[in-house]
Amino acid sequence: MSNEVTLEAISQLIDDKLARQKQDIISETSRNTMALMESYFDPKFNLLTEEITDIKEKLIPRSRFDDLEEEVRFLKSLFSQMKGGWTKNQRRSTH
Repeated sequence: MSNEVTLEAISQLIDDKLARQKQDIISETSRNTMALMESYFDPKFNLLTEEITDIKEKLIPRSRFDDLEEEVRFLKSLFSQMKGGWTKNQRRSTH
């Protein structure tokens, strides 16, 4: 083998070795990053899930809310009618 061919072969081996090392470093960094993210975010997501569950347990069903809203509308209209009646009665009693 000539020196040029030998150097080319050595260069190719070095390039291959560097490419494998680069891939190994990327893989290791990715694994470490995932482990770090899991250890940081998993407890927070678990706590968030618990809080959301607690909130959902305290909420009234939408149908019950709609019923209450309708009752409030009815009571407001009834109050307005009664208030109007009182106002008319007061005017009559003062005249």
